[in-house]
Amino acid sequence: MASNSNNAIQIYWTKDYHSLPDHMISHVSNFERILTPNDTMEVNSILHLINVTWEDVGRYQCVAQNHLGISYSSKANVTVHSK
Repeated sequence: MASNSNNAIQIYWTKDYHSLPDHMISHVSNFERILTPNDTMEVNSILHLINVTWEDVGRYQCVAQNHLGISYSSKANVTVHSK
């Protein structure tokens, strides 16, 4: 998400349209603040899933929100295959 505001940006993750509880998120990267030529700030967040099981199958999405509105990433489809 990019913003030209100094207000905080809230980042959270969803799985199948439901917010992931904090204990399910193994790691969220530190926010990178990159000032662009048009004086906007970009915020990046990465979700790492470890020890994936059948229960982790679903559609994941990153959601960013501040006082200007809300922005949704594309959905990532996670599947699990057994050997």
